[in-house]
Amino acid sequence: MEVLVRGEANPNERGGHFGNALQAASYREHDGIVARLIAWGADVNARGGPYGCALQAACLRGHLSTARVLLRNGADVDVVGGHYHSPLQAAAFAGRMDLVQILLRAGADVSLTGGGYGGALPAACIRGWTDIVAALLDAGARADYSFPRLLGGGMNNSTVDDRRSAAHSSGSTRAGT
Repeated sequence: MEVLVRGEANPNERGGHFGNALQAASYREHDGIVARLIAWGADVNARGGPYGCALQAACLRGHLSTARVLLRNGADVDVVGGHYHSPLQAAAFAGRMDLVQILLRAGADVSLTGGGYGGALPAACIRGWTDIVAALLDAGARADYSFPRLLGGGMNNSTVDDRRSAAHSSGSTRAGT
């Protein structure tokens, strides 16, 4: 870190498994390091690596405090890239309703498609997170496209509607629980 303080290192240097230092620190919930990297000029929206951006890495790992630090410092909730395509898809896949709600309040686009699961809604459906499915549908996610490629033909639009109804009526957070 002292090398950064002296200006001898670039906080936005790309490389390594995570793509950059900010993404690595976000993935591991090192909030103090995240804050320092940002103070030293790290780009909170830098893209790259398997998690696309620092916010997506934090959301996938369920690191609420790290996500808040990134959002307070200008992280874009709709940066796309990486396996989960967006922070919202990563949070939905991870089953983190707290992060899904924060991202939705910050204006995350529920209609973004792409990535390993096709979007936030199919990611939540695949994992059986009925409360997140309901929240995404309530936020305007459209269930008018089919998921057969993603789900091996096991889910159709009526199943999405059934999960939404189940989430609202039972309070269950995961299908089958």
